[in-house]
Amino acid sequence: MSLGNKDTIGAIVINCKIHGQTEPAILCVHLAKNVIAEGEFIGWVQARFDPKKREPGDLMAWCSECDKIYESDGGWNEQNDSHFKVVCEQCFLLIKEHEQKS
Repeated sequence: MSLGNKDTIGAIVINCKIHGQTEPAILCVHLAKNVIAEGEFIGWVQARFDPKKREPGDLMAWCSECDKIYESDGGWNEQNDSHFKVVCEQCFLLIKEHEQKS
């Protein structure tokens, strides 16, 4: 999944209804729905990346069910990556905090 070809992560911003303009992150649709309000814990698997060389799309996570697909298919590909959504970095971090409390 690609958000564009920019030289720096700060070159791409999205407008979040809650947090305003912020950098993008990627979540599976299961995590992206309002899991905090529902109180569900559905697992947290975060992609690894080099924080010193961060690029758009590096901040990415998916739930336990999506991880089963990732593992069985040997990674993300064009057939199985359609259930992801771009969210703001602040929303990503809030959901991460919620999921890691489980």
